[in-house]
Amino acid sequence: MASWCGKLLEPGWASGGGEEGERGGLSAQRSKQKSVKMIIIVLAAFMLCFLPFHLTRSLYYSFRYLQQINPAQVSCNLLEASSVAYKVTRPLASANSCLDPILYFLAGQDARSNLTKKVKSSTSKQSCASQHLTTQL
Repeated sequence: MASWCGKLLEPGWASGGGEEGERGGLSAQRSKQKSVKMIIIVLAAFMLCFLPFHLTRSLYYSFRYLQQINPAQVSCNLLEASSVAYKVTRPLASANSCLDPILYFLAGQDARSNLTKKVKSSTSKQSCASQHLTTQL
């Protein structure tokens, strides 16, 4: 994955080696910037979802191992707390698979503009309806 991300940063990758005109080059540059931005956002979401899970899982299994070696070294309360933290972070790790399609949807220009239009039209409809109700009362 790191080599693929590095490929995106190579000069001329998105513009086809610089053979296009300036107009096409600017478009390719914008496209490349959008791709890099999307990769950064997806990687940040991945880290946000999976890092707590893997940290708590590692702690839990480390404490379990230490308790098997020397039961007096790790208290039951510590083992139970790490077990609860591990179980709580599991749904967060699973949420990443739901979060990625939403991020991809929101990353599209058409989706964002359509969503903002719908929100603006629904708020204007609500304000018109409330004005109509207040004038009738």
